Amino acid sequence: MSISPNIEQAHYVLTDRAVLVAACMISGVGALVFNAFPLFLSVTANQFGLNDTQLGLLGTTYLGGFAVVALFAPIWMPRIEWRSIAVVAGVLILSALLVEILTDKVFVVYLAMAVVGVGASILYTIGLTILTRAVDTERAFGIKLMYEMAIAGLLMYVMLKVTKSLEGLDYGK
Repeated sequence: MSISPNIEQAHYVLTDRAVLVAACMISGVGALVFNAFPLFLSVTANQFGLNDTQLGLLGTTYLGGFAVVALFAPIWMPRIEWRSIAVVAGVLILSALLVEILTDKVFVVYLAMAVVGVGASILYTIGLTILTRAVDTERAFGIKLMYEMAIAGLLMYVMLKVTKSLEGLDYGK
């Protein structure tokens, strides 16, 4: 038996491995934004000359968007088909990140970061909700955490290599 399209409308037990992998990936993408956030803050601070207060506000806009969606997840989640909203959330994140790259106005960056927080929260809450329905919940959450940490580690490794090659920095041998 696999998961129903509407997460809360059916009483089910998650037994489909493909859905388990999808839930881990969806949740992992939602967490990836947060894992890369320090790098993003650094780049944004340099690009716009932001001070500590402004960086704090930027972080707050992301976390505010994330928190509002997560807070109201019990209301919206039963009414929306999870596969479709996951695609919409991914498009939201990518679109907002593109806007952040292309803009030269810090206010637009703040708004886009709130949108990224909304998209990341949608993905993360969907993944968590699906995983709570697994036959072996502890194992499912363990797999999710392993996936998230592996992706975060890979991201940090790649970013280190990219930074080193672009800036000519030497982090030691």
